[in-house]
Amino acid sequence: MTVGDPNDPMLRALRHLPDAAPDEARESRVRARCHAALERARRRRDRAARGSAGFRIVEAALVGGLCLLYLSAVLHEVARLVVVG
Repeated sequence: MTVGDPNDPMLRALRHLPDAAPDEARESRVRARCHAALERARRRRDRAARGSAGFRIVEAALVGGLCLLYLSAVLHEVARLVVVG
């Protein structure tokens, strides 16, 4: 038996299958569902970005406060060493 042998039972069975054609109604439903999912994801991302703006301000204030605390501790240690030395 060779490739493409006309007596191959599998090839004979495949010849009787209809040609594959896209179903336009299904294609439009899938496209609509994809667009809806993308829109939901965009809204969720926008909502999360708006909600996290306040958190970013608090986070920046906290980091700034800790930096000031560290800087004051460094300056206090330098002043103590200068007075002792």
